[in-house]
Amino acid sequence: MSFHDVLEDATLYSFGACVLTLPLLIFRPVRPFIAIAINWLSYIWGLWLWLTAFGFLQSNWGWLPVIIGIFLAGVGVVPVAMFMALIHGDFSNFFLFLVAIVLLIGTRLFARWLVGIRLSDYPDYEE
Repeated sequence: MSFHDVLEDATLYSFGACVLTLPLLIFRPVRPFIAIAINWLSYIWGLWLWLTAFGFLQSNWGWLPVIIGIFLAGVGVVPVAMFMALIHGDFSNFFLFLVAIVLLIGTRLFARWLVGIRLSDYPDYEE
């Protein structure tokens, strides 16, 4: 079992954990904790996305696109992989990267929004 397989399993389990914790958002006191957990779990998804793009570039086009992507602030591997997939007509991988980026950014924004919710913002809240 390779590191990528372990990371892929961790990504799936973390996604499942995020989905299973969503009903707990009904309870206001646990919202900040759920938000922190969702934010931390999204880093596992980001690592999976980066390593998948890295492997995709290296296996299909060699080290030059990987090096170009690393020189683009380190995170450039993902956009370079998307660009190369689009150029070569590999639309399944292009949309995989696109959906993964949307989910990654969406979960981080959702977690940030949850942290911004305060109990004092609710009119029926009493201390």
